[in-house]
Amino acid sequence: MVARLLRFLAHDSGAVTVDWVVLCAAIVGLGVGATAAVRSGTLNLGGDIQTALGDASVGLSCDEGSTGYDLRILSGDRAQYAEQLREQMTRMSDDEVLAAYAETAEKTTILHDNGENADYVNEVLDYAYLYAQELENRRLDAPEGVQSFDALNASIDGVSGNSCGGSGAGGNSNGSGSGDYDLLTLSGDDARSLMDELSRYDDRSLTQVVRDLQEKFAEAAANGSREDMEMMLDYLYLTYQTLRDRGEDREAMTLAEEAFDSLRDSYNSRNT
Repeated sequence: MVARLLRFLAHDSGAVTVDWVVLCAAIVGLGVGATAAVRSGTLNLGGDIQTALGDASVGLSCDEGSTGYDLRILSGDRAQYAEQLREQMTRMSDDEVLAAYAETAEKTTILHDNGENADYVNEVLDYAYLYAQELENRRLDAPEGVQSFDALNASIDGVSGNSCGGSGAGGNSNGSGSGDYDLLTLSGDDARSLMDELSRYDDRSLTQVVRDLQEKFAEAAANGSREDMEMMLDYLYLTYQTLRDRGEDREAMTLAEEAFDSLRDSYNSRNT
Protein backbone atom coordinates (compact mmCIF):
# COMPACT_ATOMS: atom_id res chain seq x y z
CA MET A 1 0.00 0.00 0.00
CA VAL A 2 2.78 2.38 0.95
CA ALA A 3 4.67 1.52 -2.21
CA ARG A 4 1.57 2.23 -4.33
CA LEU A 5 1.11 5.61 -2.60
CA LEU A 6 4.72 6.54 -3.22
CA ARG A 7 4.36 5.61 -6.89
CA PHE A 8 1.26 7.79 -7.12
CA LEU A 9 3.02 10.77 -5.55
CA ALA A 10 5.97 10.35 -7.92
CA HIS A 11 3.73 10.11 -11.00
CA ASP A 12 3.46 13.53 -12.81
CA SER A 13 1.04 12.78 -15.70
CA GLY A 14 -1.57 15.57 -16.06
CA ALA A 15 0.52 18.26 -14.38
CA VAL A 16 0.78 20.31 -17.58
CA THR A 17 -3.01 20.25 -17.96
CA VAL A 18 -3.42 21.61 -14.46
CA ASP A 19 -0.93 24.41 -15.20
CA TRP A 20 -2.75 25.41 -18.38
CA VAL A 21 -6.09 25.50 -16.63
CA VAL A 22 -4.69 27.89 -14.04
CA LEU A 23 -2.98 30.10 -16.64
CA CYS A 24 -6.05 30.28 -18.87
CA ALA A 25 -8.23 31.17 -15.91
CA ALA A 26 -5.83 33.96 -15.00
CA ILE A 27 -5.79 35.34 -18.56
CA VAL A 28 -9.57 35.28 -18.79
CA GLY A 29 -9.77 37.06 -15.49
CA LEU A 30 -7.36 39.76 -16.68
CA GLY A 31 -9.40 40.23 -19.89
CA VAL A 32 -12.63 40.66 -17.99
CA GLY A 33 -10.95 43.15 -15.66
CA ALA A 34 -9.45 45.16 -18.54
CA THR A 35 -12.81 45.29 -20.33
CA ALA A 36 -14.50 46.64 -17.27
CA ALA A 37 -11.74 49.24 -16.85
CA VAL A 38 -11.91 50.70 -20.39
CA ARG A 39 -15.64 50.18 -21.09
CA SER A 40 -16.85 53.55 -19.86
CA GLY A 41 -14.07 55.47 -21.61
CA THR A 42 -14.67 53.66 -24.90
CA LEU A 43 -18.40 54.36 -24.77
CA ASN A 44 -17.75 58.05 -24.10
CA LEU A 45 -15.28 58.30 -26.99
CA GLY A 46 -17.73 56.56 -29.31
CA GLY A 47 -20.41 59.04 -28.34
CA ASP A 48 -18.09 61.98 -29.03
CA ILE A 49 -17.22 60.61 -32.49
CA GLN A 50 -20.88 60.07 -33.32
CA THR A 51 -21.72 63.62 -32.28
CA ALA A 52 -18.83 65.10 -34.30
CA LEU A 53 -19.74 63.15 -37.43
CA GLY A 54 -23.40 64.02 -37.06
CA ASP A 55 -22.60 67.74 -36.89
CA ALA A 56 -20.06 67.67 -39.72
CA SER A 57 -20.93 69.03 -43.14
CA VAL A 58 -19.46 67.71 -46.36
CA GLY A 59 -18.19 70.26 -48.87
CA LEU A 60 -17.37 69.63 -52.52
CA SER A 61 -14.36 71.48 -53.84
CA CYS A 62 -12.35 70.94 -57.01
CA ASP A 63 -9.12 72.55 -55.94
CA GLU A 64 -9.45 75.23 -53.32
CA GLY A 65 -6.56 77.31 -52.12
CA SER A 66 -6.12 79.99 -49.49
CA THR A 67 -8.09 82.44 -51.63
CA GLY A 68 -11.15 80.19 -51.68
CA TYR A 69 -10.92 79.86 -55.46
CA ASP A 70 -11.95 76.66 -57.25
CA LEU A 71 -10.21 75.77 -60.48
CA ARG A 72 -12.90 76.08 -63.12
CA ILE A 73 -11.36 74.43 -66.16
CA LEU A 74 -8.14 72.75 -65.00
CA SER A 75 -10.05 70.38 -62.72
CA GLY A 76 -11.84 67.09 -62.97
CA ASP A 77 -10.31 65.15 -65.83
CA ARG A 78 -7.74 67.94 -66.36
CA ALA A 79 -6.59 68.07 -62.73
CA GLN A 80 -3.49 66.04 -63.63
CA TYR A 81 -2.46 68.78 -66.06
CA ALA A 82 -2.78 71.35 -63.28
CA GLU A 83 -0.50 69.23 -61.10
CA GLN A 84 2.05 69.06 -63.90
CA LEU A 85 1.98 72.85 -64.16
CA ARG A 86 2.50 73.19 -60.43
CA GLU A 87 5.51 70.88 -60.60
CA GLN A 88 6.97 72.89 -63.50
CA MET A 89 6.50 76.15 -61.58
CA THR A 90 8.65 74.89 -58.72
CA ARG A 91 11.60 74.83 -61.13
CA MET A 92 11.05 78.44 -62.23
CA SER A 93 12.96 81.35 -60.72
CA ASP A 94 11.18 84.03 -58.70
CA ASP A 95 11.44 86.50 -61.58
CA GLU A 96 9.97 83.98 -64.01
CA VAL A 97 7.00 83.26 -61.75
CA LEU A 98 6.38 86.97 -61.19
CA ALA A 99 6.50 87.65 -64.92
CA ALA A 100 4.23 84.71 -65.71
CA TYR A 101 1.66 85.82 -63.14
CA ALA A 102 1.70 89.38 -64.49
CA GLU A 103 1.22 88.11 -68.04
CA THR A 104 -1.67 85.77 -67.23
CA ALA A 105 -3.39 88.35 -65.01
CA GLU A 106 -3.21 90.95 -67.79
CA LYS A 107 -4.37 88.42 -70.39
CA THR A 108 -7.34 87.42 -68.23
CA THR A 109 -8.47 91.02 -67.92
CA ILE A 110 -8.08 91.69 -71.66
CA LEU A 111 -10.01 88.55 -72.63
CA HIS A 112 -12.78 89.38 -70.18
CA ASP A 113 -13.06 92.99 -71.33
CA ASN A 114 -13.18 91.86 -74.96
CA GLY A 115 -16.05 89.48 -74.25
CA GLU A 116 -14.16 86.32 -75.11
CA ASN A 117 -15.59 82.84 -74.56
CA ALA A 118 -16.22 82.28 -70.83
CA ASP A 119 -14.42 78.94 -70.72
CA TYR A 120 -11.35 80.50 -72.31
CA VAL A 121 -11.36 83.37 -69.80
CA ASN A 122 -11.77 80.97 -66.91
CA GLU A 123 -8.95 78.76 -68.14
CA VAL A 124 -6.50 81.67 -68.25
CA LEU A 125 -7.79 82.69 -64.82
CA ASP A 126 -6.92 79.17 -63.60
CA TYR A 127 -3.36 79.68 -64.85
CA ALA A 128 -3.18 82.98 -62.99
CA TYR A 129 -4.38 81.24 -59.84
CA LEU A 130 -1.70 78.56 -60.09
CA TYR A 131 0.99 81.21 -60.48
CA ALA A 132 -0.53 83.15 -57.57
CA GLN A 133 -0.32 80.00 -55.43
CA GLU A 134 3.34 79.60 -56.31
CA LEU A 135 3.96 83.23 -55.35
CA GLU A 136 2.19 82.63 -52.05
CA ASN A 137 4.30 79.53 -51.40
CA ARG A 138 7.41 81.65 -51.92
CA ARG A 139 6.00 84.47 -49.77
CA LEU A 140 6.10 86.86 -52.70
CA ASP A 141 3.58 89.62 -53.44
CA ALA A 142 2.12 90.32 -56.86
CA PRO A 143 4.39 92.44 -59.07
CA GLU A 144 4.11 96.18 -58.64
CA GLY A 145 1.25 97.57 -60.69
CA VAL A 146 -0.40 94.15 -61.06
CA GLN A 147 -3.52 93.39 -59.06
CA SER A 148 -3.53 90.50 -56.62
CA PHE A 149 -5.35 87.33 -57.57
CA ASP A 150 -8.17 88.10 -55.14
CA ALA A 151 -8.74 91.43 -56.89
CA LEU A 152 -8.41 89.83 -60.30
CA ASN A 153 -10.91 87.11 -59.43
CA ALA A 154 -13.33 89.68 -58.06
CA SER A 155 -13.16 91.64 -61.31
CA ILE A 156 -13.84 88.49 -63.34
CA ASP A 157 -16.44 87.10 -60.93
CA GLY A 158 -19.67 86.30 -62.68
CA VAL A 159 -18.09 84.83 -65.79
CA SER A 160 -20.02 81.64 -66.43
CA GLY A 161 -18.34 78.45 -67.50
CA ASN A 162 -17.39 74.99 -66.37
CA SER A 163 -16.92 74.48 -62.65
CA CYS A 164 -15.53 71.39 -60.92
CA GLY A 165 -15.06 69.28 -63.99
CA GLY A 166 -12.84 70.53 -66.77
CA SER A 167 -13.51 69.87 -70.38
CA GLY A 168 -10.24 68.22 -71.27
CA ALA A 169 -9.57 64.89 -72.89
CA GLY A 170 -11.61 62.08 -71.45
CA GLY A 171 -14.23 64.37 -69.91
CA ASN A 172 -17.74 63.28 -69.12
CA SER A 173 -19.71 66.38 -69.96
CA ASN A 174 -22.87 66.27 -71.96
CA GLY A 175 -23.59 69.69 -73.33
CA SER A 176 -23.06 71.55 -76.54
CA GLY A 177 -20.03 73.50 -77.71
CA SER A 178 -16.47 72.39 -78.27
CA GLY A 179 -15.77 72.45 -74.53
CA ASP A 180 -18.23 69.59 -73.92
CA TYR A 181 -17.11 66.42 -75.64
CA ASP A 182 -16.58 62.78 -74.72
CA LEU A 183 -13.75 61.06 -76.56
CA LEU A 184 -15.27 58.38 -78.75
CA THR A 185 -12.35 56.06 -79.51
CA LEU A 186 -9.24 57.11 -77.57
CA SER A 187 -8.50 56.00 -74.04
CA GLY A 188 -7.21 58.44 -71.47
CA ASP A 189 -3.62 57.21 -71.87
CA ASP A 190 -3.84 57.40 -75.67
CA ALA A 191 -5.22 60.93 -75.45
CA ARG A 192 -2.41 62.09 -73.16
CA SER A 193 0.21 60.54 -75.45
CA LEU A 194 -1.30 62.27 -78.46
CA MET A 195 -1.43 65.63 -76.69
CA ASP A 196 2.23 65.24 -75.70
CA GLU A 197 3.04 64.64 -79.37
CA LEU A 198 0.93 67.60 -80.52
CA SER A 199 2.60 69.89 -78.01
CA ARG A 200 5.84 69.55 -80.00
CA TYR A 201 4.25 71.21 -83.06
CA ASP A 202 4.08 74.97 -83.50
CA ASP A 203 0.73 76.69 -84.13
CA ARG A 204 1.25 76.86 -87.87
CA SER A 205 1.84 73.11 -88.06
CA LEU A 206 -1.20 72.44 -85.90
CA THR A 207 -3.29 74.53 -88.27
CA GLN A 208 -2.22 72.22 -91.09
CA VAL A 209 -3.08 69.23 -88.90
CA VAL A 210 -6.60 70.64 -88.53
CA ARG A 211 -7.00 70.88 -92.31
CA ASP A 212 -5.65 67.35 -92.82
CA LEU A 213 -8.08 65.96 -90.26
CA GLN A 214 -10.96 67.72 -92.00
CA GLU A 215 -10.03 66.01 -95.27
CA LYS A 216 -9.67 62.60 -93.65
CA PHE A 217 -13.02 63.02 -91.91
CA ALA A 218 -14.65 63.82 -95.26
CA GLU A 219 -13.10 60.68 -96.75
CA ALA A 220 -14.32 58.56 -93.86
CA ALA A 221 -17.81 60.01 -94.21
CA ALA A 222 -17.83 59.30 -97.96
CA ASN A 223 -16.78 55.71 -97.26
CA GLY A 224 -19.37 55.32 -94.51
CA SER A 225 -16.69 54.48 -91.93
CA ARG A 226 -18.11 55.56 -88.59
CA GLU A 227 -15.04 54.37 -86.68
CA ASP A 228 -12.69 56.53 -88.78
CA MET A 229 -15.01 59.52 -88.41
CA GLU A 230 -14.95 59.12 -84.63
CA MET A 231 -11.17 58.83 -84.61
CA MET A 232 -10.78 62.01 -86.68
CA LEU A 233 -13.15 63.81 -84.29
CA ASP A 234 -11.04 62.73 -81.31
CA TYR A 235 -7.83 63.84 -83.01
CA LEU A 236 -9.33 67.17 -84.00
CA TYR A 237 -10.66 67.80 -80.51
CA LEU A 238 -7.27 67.17 -78.93
CA THR A 239 -5.61 69.42 -81.51
CA TYR A 240 -8.05 72.16 -80.56
CA GLN A 241 -7.33 71.57 -76.87
CA THR A 242 -3.58 71.86 -77.51
CA LEU A 243 -4.04 75.20 -79.25
CA ARG A 244 -6.39 76.37 -76.54
CA ASP A 245 -4.06 75.39 -73.71
CA ARG A 246 -1.23 77.22 -75.45
CA GLY A 247 -3.40 80.30 -76.04
CA GLU A 248 -0.90 82.04 -78.31
CA ASP A 249 -2.59 82.04 -81.72
CA ARG A 250 -6.22 83.07 -81.37
CA GLU A 251 -6.84 82.69 -85.09
CA ALA A 252 -5.55 79.10 -85.14
CA MET A 253 -7.58 78.24 -82.07
CA THR A 254 -10.75 79.66 -83.61
CA LEU A 255 -10.12 77.72 -86.82
CA ALA A 256 -9.72 74.47 -84.89
CA GLU A 257 -12.81 75.15 -82.78
CA GLU A 258 -15.00 75.93 -85.78
CA ALA A 259 -13.69 72.89 -87.66
CA PHE A 260 -14.42 70.62 -84.73
CA ASP A 261 -17.92 71.99 -84.17
CA SER A 262 -18.71 71.62 -87.88
CA LEU A 263 -17.48 68.03 -88.10
CA ARG A 264 -19.19 67.02 -84.90
CA ASP A 265 -22.48 68.41 -86.19
CA SER A 266 -21.95 66.43 -89.38
CA TYR A 267 -21.18 63.28 -87.41
CA ASN A 268 -24.24 63.71 -85.17
CA SER A 269 -26.52 64.26 -88.15
CA ARG A 270 -25.34 61.00 -89.69
CA ASN A 271 -25.58 58.93 -86.55
CA THR A 272 -28.74 60.06 -84.80
